[in-house]
Amino acid sequence: MEPVEYEKLHRLEEKYWWFVGRRRLVGRLVRKYVHSRGCWPMVLDVGCGAGATARELGKLGTVVALDVSVSALAYTAERGMTRLVAANGEALPFKPCSFDLVTALDVLEHMEHDLAGAQEAARVLRPQGVLIATVPACPILWSKHDVALHHYRRYTAAQFRQLMVDAGLRVLKLSYCMTALFPTVLVARLLQKHLRSAPVSTTLPEVGGPINRLLTTILMAEAAVITRTSLPMGVSLACVAQKEGC
Repeated sequence: MEPVEYEKLHRLEEKYWWFVGRRRLVGRLVRKYVHSRGCWPMVLDVGCGAGATARELGKLGTVVALDVSVSALAYTAERGMTRLVAANGEALPFKPCSFDLVTALDVLEHMEHDLAGAQEAARVLRPQGVLIATVPACPILWSKHDVALHHYRRYTAAQFRQLMVDAGLRVLKLSYCMTALFPTVLVARLLQKHLRSAPVSTTLPEVGGPINRLLTTILMAEAAVITRTSLPMGVSLACVAQKEGC
């Protein structure tokens, strides 16, 4: 991402429905799968972006925020985070068994070698440590928007599960998410393929306050559902995977 894109991300992350909903889901998963073990976790947020998620994770553990972009880390620092590392997620500069929790939220799809990224997350996890990851789902939704965002792929549930297994992790939870958006996004992507090409922006579409609040409410409700069961379809996938030993 260009520096100007991180400025936009910094502005949107705070209240934009997509990010708020994702943070709510991640928070619920941390409480269920990490805090239930009774520990105050050491957390690594891989691909921290502009830092809103790292800041929220800081309420649940001691967080190291990592990103390949110095611009991203500068915005993360503005949010009060002090443990900042500039590095590539495919080559983490940490000793094995350093963290109780690793988060990789919409990160693996940006890696040409996603297995290397997943294996690195597994390497730095402690025994019984947990990886929480989200990725874009459903290859049928692939579009110019994915290309603009430098995605290498979208995942099926089976592909995402296999990635975790190949990295040496045991899948505890796998669910589609952003489910309410699926019909709208599917129609939009199919229309895009059949209509005259237009420039594709990497910027998320602006939405009015009432719509933003409605979508946020929907995703917060969805997060509560996902902690109890798994959803069969959605725009994204969320996974909780555990390391069994070092």
